[in-house]
Amino acid sequence: MPTARGLYLIVASEKSKNWSYRYWFKGKERWHGLGSFKDVSLKQARLLRDAARLQVRAGVDLVQEKRAAREQAKAAEAADTLPYPMLMRHGSWSTSQRPPAPPLQCFAF
Repeated sequence: MPTARGLYLIVASEKSKNWSYRYWFKGKERWHGLGSFKDVSLKQARLLRDAARLQVRAGVDLVQEKRAAREQAKAAEAADTLPYPMLMRHGSWSTSQRPPAPPLQCFAF
């Protein structure tokens, strides 16, 4: 159900309603989620859409930016969860390339 200027309310079921902004970037159709209908009012959705429109006009691909942020957060989480000694056993470094010294908190109890 479109409202105006690319703002849509996507109704997947009675319980699933989400605001989305539809835009075109380099000839491709893109959809940018703005939030749940329960959490985001129409006024807020319009403000979020306007902010997103400005970013798209400035040359930012919102979908790609969100994907890159998600991958970066996932990589940071993976780096935090894998202990340093396990990295050494994994064989991700060759003998000619020594890894940096582990942070001190790895050895603090």
